Amino acid sequence: MVSIYYKNKTKLIEEIEKKDEVTTLEEKSLIKKLSFSKNEYADIYFHSGSIDPKAIDMAKNAKKVITNSYQARHELLSEAKIADDKVTVIYPSVELSDEKPKAAKKRFCEKHNIDPKRKILLFTAKNITDMKEKQEVEHSGGVTIMPAIEIDGKPINPKVGSK
Repeated sequence: MVSIYYKNKTKLIEEIEKKDEVTTLEEKSLIKKLSFSKNEYADIYFHSGSIDPKAIDMAKNAKKVITNSYQARHELLSEAKIADDKVTVIYPSVELSDEKPKAAKKRFCEKHNIDPKRKILLFTAKNITDMKEKQEVEHSGGVTIMPAIEIDGKPINPKVGSK
């Protein structure tokens, strides 16, 4: 039996959890926390997000750590001071559809109220806090620039408009 722990459920983790030989460690209940019961650690810790004391503790005590980028791996190695070979990078997966590009663009434009004749540039960024707070989208040279943002699996869609 292999145990896993994660902060955010991904498609990879959903598939892993379907295996009979895998168990997922749950957060301790308040009663267990107050009873000072022994901490349980996963065999495999899937790290994503910020590095807090709990992340460091989980990384130090797991047999293997999986991060979703080399930047996250580097930061975790630096903060947790664990063996280099203990941390592996597995990039997030995507589901590809057979939808034709023009049909996908039309559906996307309808969903986000964008003129389909405009060029669209999607981007992702590590620190998008300012964009999220301002809820702005830049328009430049007839191109709509729209951030593709998800926080905890919920899309954050800035206001979208056209010039």
